Amino acid sequence: MGGHAGNRAAQRLVTATAAPGHNPVMREYKASSRQKNDLKAAVEREWGAAIRKEGSQASDVVDDLVGWCNSHSQALTIVSKLPYSKFTASGDPDAIELDLIGIKAEKAEVEVDPTVRALQEVKKAGRLPADFTDDELKTIVAMGQEPTIGWSKAVTQVWDLKEQARISAQLVQNRVAKYANSKLAGDVAFAAPNLLFTVWSASYGVATASSANKNAEVGNDYPDHEIIAAAQAWNHHAAVDKVDNFHVPGYPNNPIQDKSTRPVNPDPTRGRQADFISDWDGGAINIHVNSNVRH
Repeated sequence: MGGHAGNRAAQRLVTATAAPGHNPVMREYKASSRQKNDLKAAVEREWGAAIRKEGSQASDVVDDLVGWCNSHSQALTIVSKLPYSKFTASGDPDAIELDLIGIKAEKAEVEVDPTVRALQEVKKAGRLPADFTDDELKTIVAMGQEPTIGWSKAVTQVWDLKEQARISAQLVQNRVAKYANSKLAGDVAFAAPNLLFTVWSASYGVATASSANKNAEVGNDYPDHEIIAAAQAWNHHAAVDKVDNFHVPGYPNNPIQDKSTRPVNPDPTRGRQADFISDWDGGAINIHVNSNVRH
């Protein structure tokens, strides 16, 4: 047949009515010598026996493919995916067209939906999808598609953050329960003046927080006389349940210290402050109160 079978197949494909919903395109690309050699090697490898059996030449089939296909990759795909008998079939030429559409669909199926991929990675990490909220799964999807992070690290990092939040919440819950009676007693003992209650509330907030930081600062600045009055009530106050050792360094002579000029660790960013200190079950908490009189 000397290559005529391939020519007839190509001609049928060029003149065939396209499958429903398929837009006809120009089916020709300019193959370089190197591309033709690559294609010829593929044809001989995949279709060689069938071509020789019918008396055709690989070079003729290559010419047919180049004349029909719209890209080099498409030509290589046809050779690797279709048997030669289907390429040269004398039946309905649309059968080959549908096979090509099938090949494209097969490639698309390889791409896994990111949300599905996230669930797969969650299970691979030994977790359950139900362990994550919708927002957490969305975060995994976003992080997993980042080349610098990847799916495995995304699951690990989101889980670690989730665990940290859970542990912190449990710690706060335990500390609130631990100091429940202290809070009730202190709310009565330090009800007035207003600054005294503010200092007490801030101390309780630090004591029950998940953070290891034991220092805080009240939000407003206060006149010196209000600070001194609060310091007088706070300093050497009797124990309140699990809270004791109430004191203000420097009281009564100098409870308000200029932190920018103090002999030890001077801090130019800070002004005149008083430190209200208390021990919560043995751990000291320090609440800073700023004076509205600048240094």
